Order: sequence, then C-alpha cells, then structure tokens
Amino acid sequence: MNNKELAYRKFYVFGSIFTGAIGFFEWGYALTVFNSVLSYFEDFLFPGYSNSKLSFIASILTIGGIGGALVGGHTSMKWGRRKVLLVTEFIFLLGAGLTVISNYVFILIGRFLEGFVIGINSCVTPIYLIEIAPKRLKGFAGTFNIFLLASGSMVAYGVGFIVPKDLAPGETSNAWRICMGILMVTAAVRILFFLLFFRKETPFYLVLKNQIELATQSLKKIYKGNTKKALDEVIKEKNYMASTTRNRVRIRDLFKKKYRKAFLVCLTLPIIREFCGLSAIFVFSNVIFEEGLDEGSDLPNTLSAIIGALNLVVAVVAIWIIERYGRKKPLLFGLSGLVFIYGLYALIGFISDPGNLAGKIVLVSFPIFFGVSIGGMMFLYLSEVLPDIGMSICMLLDWVLLFLITQFFLDVSDAITYMGVFLIFGGVCLVGVLFHWAFMIESKGKSKSEMLSLYSGIRVEEIKPDKPLEELSSQPDSANIKVGDIVS
Repeated sequence: MNNKELAYRKFYVFGSIFTGAIGFFEWGYALTVFNSVLSYFEDFLFPGYSNSKLSFIASILTIGGIGGALVGGHTSMKWGRRKVLLVTEFIFLLGAGLTVISNYVFILIGRFLEGFVIGINSCVTPIYLIEIAPKRLKGFAGTFNIFLLASGSMVAYGVGFIVPKDLAPGETSNAWRICMGILMVTAAVRILFFLLFFRKETPFYLVLKNQIELATQSLKKIYKGNTKKALDEVIKEKNYMASTTRNRVRIRDLFKKKYRKAFLVCLTLPIIREFCGLSAIFVFSNVIFEEGLDEGSDLPNTLSAIIGALNLVVAVVAIWIIERYGRKKPLLFGLSGLVFIYGLYALIGFISDPGNLAGKIVLVSFPIFFGVSIGGMMFLYLSEVLPDIGMSICMLLDWVLLFLITQFFLDVSDAITYMGVFLIFGGVCLVGVLFHWAFMIESKGKSKSEMLSLYSGIRVEEIKPDKPLEELSSQPDSANIKVGDIVS
C-alpha cells in the first residue's frame, strides 16, 4: 500500500487504538494492584489467612485468564474482534464491582471474571489493533498496548500509598476499595467509547467473512479518499492466511509447513516472558523488598513505585526503539541485560546480606531491559506472525505459566531463596538469547503473509485466492447485517 497516496483519519484511528488498548491498562492494573493491597489484606481484612489463601487472590486472576485465552481466538473469529471486546467488557465491569465487597469469596469471583476478560483481551486486542491500524502505524499500534499495560501497573503502584500500614484496634479503611474499584471506571469508559465513537469491525475480519461492503465501509472510516487499493491489500492478505474455503485455521494447521516453524518460534516467547521474572517483580516486589527491613518500612512501596514509573518511561521509549530497530535486536539486547542483572543480584546476595540495598536497586532496573525486549515486542510479534488460533494458544500458555509462578513463587522462594529463583530466571533468559538469535526472523515492515512465507518457504504468489474479488463483491448485503447488530 502506498502510504503517500492514502491518508488516514487520525481521530478514528488513534481513538480505536486507545479504546482497544484500554484492555491492557486493565491487565497491568489488575495484575499489580494485589501488590498494593496485600499487606492490608494480610493484617486487617483477612488476618490469619495462610500465604496460599492470600496468593490465591492473585493467582485466580490467572485461572480466569487461562479460560479467557482458551476461548479468545474462537470467539473473535465467530463474532468479530470489536464485538467480543465490547460484550466481554460488561463482564469485566461486573467482576470489578464484586472485588470491592469485603468478602473473600466475592473477591475471588470478581478477580476470576476480571481474569477471564483479560485473557480474552490478551488474544483479541493485539489482533484488533494490528487490523484497525494503517500499515505505517502497525508498529505503534502493536506497542501502544504495552504502554497502557505499563501505565496500569504504574497507577496500581501509585494508589498503594493511600492504603494504611497501621490502624488502631477496631479501625478500618476503605482505601483498598478505591484501589480495587478503579477498574469499574476504566470498564465504563471503554464501553462508552466503543458504543459511541468506534463502531466498525476491522476490515480484515469482514473480508475474512466475505462481507466486502462492510469492509469497504470500515476502510472508509480509517482512510481518506479511494479505499480500493487498501481493500485489494486486505483481500490479498486474507487469501494467504485462509487455509480452507471457510477461512478458518485449525490447530492441526499450525503444524503444517505454512505455519509450523513460525508457530514454534512464537511459542517460546510466552515461556521467556513469564520466566524472565515478570510476575515475581510486578506481583511480589513489595514482599521481595521487605527482606532485611524493619516492619512498617516505606522503602518497599517506594522501590515498587520506582519500578512502576520506570516501566512506564521505558514503555514510551520502547515504542520508538521497536519501531526503529525492529523486534529481534531489542529482544536480544533486553534478554542479555536481564541475564546480567540477575547474575549480579545473586552475586551480591552470596557475598553479603540477602536483604542488601544494593541487590534491591539492581532488581529495580528490571523494567529497563524487560520493556524494550520481551515486554515490548511479544504481543506485537505474535499478532504480526500468527493467525487467531496460534495467538490464542500462545496466550493460553502465557496464562498457565503466569498462574504457576504467581501461585508458587513464594513457596519456591522459601525453599531456594529469592537468589535461587532469579538465577533460574537468568538461565531461561540466556537460553532465549541463543535460541532467538538463531531462529527468529525480523518482522518489521512485513505483512503477516510475508512473515509466514519467510518462515515456511512458501511464496505468497503460490497461494491462489479462494474467490475472485468480483464474486465476493457480488454477494448480497443481507449476509452482512448480522455483524451490524452492535457495529452500526
């Protein structure tokens, strides 16, 4: 597509990207907010509860995420990307409301519902952003959700300062309800934006369903002028991606030549993302930083807030870095940096007190290397390379690993110390550097069909279209109305 000939409508494009990416803000906030309220829950709301019961409030979010990831790819193919994001946001609003009730079971149910919707978002949002964005903005769209993910974490760290550390006997505080209830506001905003302003499904999905007239209308919302060339590009992309006349890629198709190598390379990304220390840092940083400190110290909250602020700054920089240098080079750089800081953290712990301030400061640098590498590029790369079902499987794996680490990190750390756990994380990062240096193909500036062609060796020109454009265009519009139940 010649970008000089086809300008895009900024309000609609950037508004759609922002509205879609709100789901990642909610993910970052929901994952991190437990870190901010954990001490209050432990000391005042649920005193006497075991570490396992308290950890389950955090890990049940990931159980919901597993369920959401299981159905995310299927539902987005059946009902559309935008419709799935809109309808499930009502479920998220309900879940957020339940988490402000001071009842352990209600909080668990609410967190499960939040996780379920976030799991769907983790599969569908990156695809929605890539498909709604003009080609020149795909890199930005694919990394902007990471900026909002980091923003959610930062806000969650920030609100932790309003949660009291000490209360008089019999005294209570509603600050934790504010922390948990903020997600009700973001859910309401996202629902309103989708209903009032950004009402079109993505062009690619509509072409995939042979709804050419609606696809043309969607493209006219995105671009100014004649959209015929843009439509031709979308149809060309669809023809390569579709593996059957029903335009559906199945799980077994991922192990065929066209998808196999790309899928296996992408499958390693969630493994590295979760075993690079992400969950340990963002969910349990306060607990890690409390080691060796007096009870009631504000230093853990301060260091966690610095991590959140640094993560946000790096997320902004990562948008530029990934757009300029691609996906592969920043990944290798960042993972190498994580290998270094984890080795240094372990070394400091071995030669001095494990609670040494220097070791804590080393861990604070985590976002610098995480944000410009696996944290900034994974969702973008997966959406640039894989079909819906492949994205769904990768995110399912991500959520399973997130659950395991969230649920068992404290117990494993008690057994082998924090230093031992972070040495394991460093080893995984080292393996990731070597593997992706050898096998990953850069995706910058390439379409999904071009990436699959490079991985498989099957040229785009060898793929014959399922139906000619003239036949698709001649289909009756009555088949298109179903998508318009909420779209229009």
